[in-house]
This record gives sequence, structure tokens and C-alpha cells, in this order.
Amino acid sequence: MMNTKQPLLLIYLAIVFSLGIQAGYAQTTCKNGLGRVLYERLPNQQLQGYDDDVVRDTAPPFRVLEKCQDLCLRDRTGTNNLVRTCTSFDFQPGSRITSFGGTSEYEESLCYLTSEQAGPEGIGSLMLVPNSVHFNEICLTSNRPERECPSRRYVFERHPRKKLKLPISDVKEFTAANRSDCEDKCLNEFAFVCRSANFDSTMRSCTLSRFTRRTHPELLEDDPNSDYLENTCLNAERRCDGLAVFVKEENKRLGGPFEVDIFNNMTLEECQTMCLRAEKYFCRSVEFDDQTKQCILSEEDSISQKDDISISSSPTHHFYDLVCLDNQRATDYPDNSVTSHLFSSGRRPDTAFQRYRNSRLGGEFHSEITGRSLSECLDECLRQTSFQCRSAVYSDRFRTCRLSRYNQKDGMRIIYDADYDYYENLMLNVVGGGDADGHGGAGNGGSHRPGEHGGSNWRPPSKDDDRYGTGGGGG
Repeated sequence: MMNTKQPLLLIYLAIVFSLGIQAGYAQTTCKNGLGRVLYERLPNQQLQGYDDDVVRDTAPPFRVLEKCQDLCLRDRTGTNNLVRTCTSFDFQPGSRITSFGGTSEYEESLCYLTSEQAGPEGIGSLMLVPNSVHFNEICLTSNRPERECPSRRYVFERHPRKKLKLPISDVKEFTAANRSDCEDKCLNEFAFVCRSANFDSTMRSCTLSRFTRRTHPELLEDDPNSDYLENTCLNAERRCDGLAVFVKEENKRLGGPFEVDIFNNMTLEECQTMCLRAEKYFCRSVEFDDQTKQCILSEEDSISQKDDISISSSPTHHFYDLVCLDNQRATDYPDNSVTSHLFSSGRRPDTAFQRYRNSRLGGEFHSEITGRSLSECLDECLRQTSFQCRSAVYSDRFRTCRLSRYNQKDGMRIIYDADYDYYENLMLNVVGGGDADGHGGAGNGGSHRPGEHGGSNWRPPSKDDDRYGTGGGGG
């Protein structure tokens, strides 16, 4: 005789399994399955007074962050895996205590999970807290994250009450219902690579741009009605319009507990490639020790941690910023032809310059250009065809760029100057322009804003004078 309990048990298990799948699926989808729940990353921000659950862990900080992101997405508590609504959390990464024998130990990392959100989505308030990062759930309908950064949990870095005030010629403006609508418009933009957006909650306006606060830090301003949004769902090929390069600072380290990955027994080239190709996070800088071969990757850089770059305890430990050299002439290079060869066959960016802070080169400079950003200044140095640009000095305060045919090797002294930083060109062996003595015609002087074309000395490169040669080049 057939046992009637067995089919009923199987049906019951099937229903439970089905509901479990739907429940798990529902945690990461939104708008009736049309959208996906992802995070905004808000550095140096903390939600005040709404801690429903606390996670404490001495594992590597990024592993703890992944755990907290997963718990919040699944609406679970950290201790007993109980169901509890979560829509945002604060993360405080632990600092590395020791690193020996290939193993690193860390101070306790903390996550504060909550069902509340900051306004306008919720009633919470954000407060400026250094070394704390707030993660806010948001519903996005664009399918670009699935295609370009499927392993990345956060796709925008958000700066409340900030605005990147770019010229009208360098932005594309839309009306947006809310901030997530603006973020979707940025992700879906096809006419250019949208790397940042401003959302004005009062005007319901959304302005998109290919520039960021990193290419134009001097244009980031306070604005009580705006949120500055930086797209972090960019693969290596879409990261820059112009050249992607590393800028080295010798015997320096990044302050704060911001490392996301640490590797041993690597070459500098491998370390830099790991940064550019990181899938789970948006890597912006690396630290590398020439002696121990230790490689440290970080989501922060010299822009976000401007006042927290310190001298390393090891003279062989150096800091490298991954920088986009702003290419004003992007429209002259269809399909990113300027940079496409950089990424062919996994080619990494060069270490193009070495930075010396609060310094300038003694002696005369070849040409001075005003009204430029740092990335424009360094780009101009590499592009010079009338003379060999061996170094540049740049002033954030005066927005002044001075190019020189000399560097320290020519016997020139570096002089202290609080208004300038000195940049030595490390690509002289792979960059053309001028003769061996650095002689050539006049500099191009003048100035132009983002979006304009200028510089009488500039000409589009051809395949016959590729500055990188045929064999690639290392820094």
C-alpha cells in the first residue's frame, strides 16, 4: 500500500525550497524584478543613532565588508542569522597590526547594520566621521553593472552636499525623478563614458560628465542641495579617456586603514596590474615595497586622502596613484584609440611621473600654462612634440603648470615651495619629442578649459610614431 505521507512531504519540501529561492532572489531585486539592489559608498560618513545590529571581526577588513554587505542584502543579523530588515550600514575597517610569514593580522573591524536610511529615503542623518564608510542600498535598473562590474557590490561613490561645477559645455543635463534615476542615466549614457554625475534634489536635475573630482579636484564645491556621484562601475578600458598612468611617491604610504587587498612575492608590474583589473572593488592606488615584494591595494588615493600621505617606515616602500591624464582632445581619437593599445594583451599603465610635494625645480622653465588641472598639465608634458618635457611643476592654488626641458639629472636643484609640487617624467625612454638634449621649438602657452581644443604644437599621433613603440614599455 502506497504511503500517502511521502508525496505530501515531497510537495511540502518543494514549496519550501521554491519560497526560499524566491525570498533569496527578492533580497537582491527591486521594482518587481526590473531592478537590482546595489550599494552607494559614502566615505567618511556615518548614520547617527540607528544601530540595529553590530558585527565584529578581526578578519581582513575587506572580507568583513563583504560579510556585512551580504548580511544586509539578505536582511540577516550577524550573530544568529535571524531575519531583520537592513537597508544601510556603517563600516569601520580595522588597521593592520602585523604582517609576517605571509600572514597579516588586523584590529577588529566593525559594521553597524540598520533598517534606517539617511534622508531623503529615510529619517536618519549623516555625520562626518573620518575612517568610517557608510553603505546605502539603492535600486538600479541599468543592466550595465551585470555586464561591466558583476562582482562589485557598490557602483557609485556618493558625496552628500557636494557638486562638481564643470563648464556647461562639459556636462549633459537631464531631469531625474530621484538620485537613483540619475545614477541609472549615468550608467546608461552611450554618447560618452559617464564617470560622474551631480543630482540636485531641489531642481530635480541630473548632470552627467566624463570628468570627475579626480581629474578636476579644484571644481568640487559645497552645495546643500546636491549629491556628487562618482561611477565606480568602470572596467579598465572605460576608466580613462586619455592615458592611465601611475604617479610614484618615494618612501611614502597612505594613512588610515584603507587597504582592501595585500599580496606577497609580487613584482611591481604584477601589483599594478592587479589594481587595474580588480573586480570586487575600484582600486585607485597601490603601495609596493621593492625589498619585501609586498603589494597593497586601496580604494583611496592622494585626492581622497590628501592630508594623510605619510613617510613610510621602510625606505623601499613606495606609493603609486593610478591617475587618468585628462585628454582634452578625446573627440580626435575615435573609439579611445589613444588608450586602446594600453590595454591590449593585458598591457598595464606606465609609472609615468614621480611626485615631490611642496617643491619646484630651480632655474628657468620652458613654458607656462594657466587655468589647467594637474591631469591636464601632466598630459601636456607627455604630449610635447616641440621639445622634450623632462619635468613639470604644478600649483593647485594658482592652477599653473610649468613645463621644463630639465630635471634633477641635469644638475638642477629641487627647491622648497609650498605652492608647487614637482613631477619628474619617468617615461623619457619611451616618449618621443625633442632631441636628446631636450631642445625644440616654443611651448604652446595660453590656456583652455575642459572641452576646448588648443595647443599649436600638438598633432594627432600616427601609427608610425606611437610613443610606446612596438614592444610596450614598463615604468
